[in-house]
Amino acid sequence: MSFYLQRPEWQLSAAQEQEYRANCWRRDSYAGAISIFIIVGLLFSTFWGDILIVKYYDLGISAASIYTVFLLIGLRAFVTLFTLALGIWLYKHRHRPRYETYDVFLFVWMLLLVPMMLLSETTRPTTYYTGSIFHLGLVIMMYIVLPQQNLYFRTLPPLLFTTGFIYIYSSMKQPPAYFGFASIYAVFIMANLVGFVVSYMTFTMERQRFALDREKDRLVSLLAQGKEELEQKNRELMREKELVASYEADLRKQEVQREKMRTLQAQIKPHFLYNTLSTIAYYCRKQPEQAYSLIGDLSVYLQGAFKLHTEQINLENELQLVRAYLSIESARMEERLKTEFEVEGDFTACRLPPFTLQPLAENAVRHGLAPVVTGGTLKIVAKEEADCYLFEVIDNGTGITEEKQADLLAPHKRDNDSGIGLANVHERLMGLYGSGLRIHSQVGSGTSISFCILKRTKGN
Repeated sequence: MSFYLQRPEWQLSAAQEQEYRANCWRRDSYAGAISIFIIVGLLFSTFWGDILIVKYYDLGISAASIYTVFLLIGLRAFVTLFTLALGIWLYKHRHRPRYETYDVFLFVWMLLLVPMMLLSETTRPTTYYTGSIFHLGLVIMMYIVLPQQNLYFRTLPPLLFTTGFIYIYSSMKQPPAYFGFASIYAVFIMANLVGFVVSYMTFTMERQRFALDREKDRLVSLLAQGKEELEQKNRELMREKELVASYEADLRKQEVQREKMRTLQAQIKPHFLYNTLSTIAYYCRKQPEQAYSLIGDLSVYLQGAFKLHTEQINLENELQLVRAYLSIESARMEERLKTEFEVEGDFTACRLPPFTLQPLAENAVRHGLAPVVTGGTLKIVAKEEADCYLFEVIDNGTGITEEKQADLLAPHKRDNDSGIGLANVHERLMGLYGSGLRIHSQVGSGTSISFCILKRTKGN
């Protein structure tokens, strides 16, 4: 059977339980150190009191009774030393789950106290010594053992020690016959009752405060964690919103580009078809083979114009489209138009939007070379450079004034004759590559229109 009361538990987290045990360890360390100090003080005060009583107090008893007094003094010294040793051992082994040791300690004390209580009522001289031993044992036992086992008793040992000290001090001042076992028992009962009530009340309030503090810390931690999680979620939502907005913007941009391509590719004027068909009809009567070739060129041109699903093509396809167009125009203009193609470098990886070079060639033919009576030349240049592909359309026609150069690249400016103006090509190049057309012209000396397409790299 156990003589101690278990400490009540409540639900705590692992970190809170560790913190609570650390606080208990510090409290028990202080209590143990104070206990040892008090035990040593009681030990010296006990021997000092015995010497004074034996030396200066006339007991009026026989030599045999004196031997009994010294025997009791030795017994008290043994009990005190035993308590001191056991207190040191308990201090070193605190918080260990060996509760049976405390039960043995209490049981040994009961065995020692029973004969002391019996002897306390036999003779008056022994009442003081046995009573002192009895009460001293209770004080030390309550001060060392109970705080280790139950927090309800943590204020009880100081109260017991105070009452015990008053009792021992008063016993040294007055005849010990006035104080017997009954007074000690009454002091012990009252101290237990008062100490238990006070300890229970204070511990209940402290437990509630401790629980409230832990709950407050937990709520603050949850709020901080929740705030951080909300901020993280908000950042993620903002990033997702930005990605969605960017994706939608890209979709809209692509759709606009597709719509522009469809519109541009559908803007082949009937006037061009009428002129081409008239030219073919003319050659059918005089040069059937040339008419047959022109029909093939027109077919190639129309196939390139109506490939709506194609967003980018290679240079060979674009040059094929330009050759077909210039072949038709050369047949119509005869000696007034001569064409040259200059391609230098590897254009295998080059991709460009359809109808990029053709509008430049068409603009040069209709506005630069058409007014020329004879000797008109149109040169298509494609060169591979270190970081880009350079394309240039050069003619020796009438040239363009500076005012008209700025007007040619104005937004939404379209050539009424050709269907796809330079402004549209410039706008597409700016949207895809960040750079558009560059025009160099001098009135009476011809015009050069060029643009660059950056090479594809891992970072581009």
